[in-house]
Amino acid sequence: MRCVGFYYAGNYDQAIAYCLRAAQLDPRLQEARLWIAKAYLAQGDKDHARAELKRLLDNPAAKHLSEQVQQLLAQCNQRANNP
Repeated sequence: MRCVGFYYAGNYDQAIAYCLRAAQLDPRLQEARLWIAKAYLAQGDKDHARAELKRLLDNPAAKHLSEQVQQLLAQCNQRANNP
């Protein structure tokens, strides 16, 4: 996925845009939602990151990502308590 490359290049807006597009094209692509959350978190936008992560938790098709989702939620909460 191109969005992962943008994420690692530090271009989080492009990463989010490409991941959103990937998720629209193939709703089964739950990893795209995970990368969206990571990019939002990297930008310091914990509210949007948390919304994406909760969306993944509510989706049975994303069960295989639950450990990563829980770790990122913990980071969101940490950053919320320590801005």
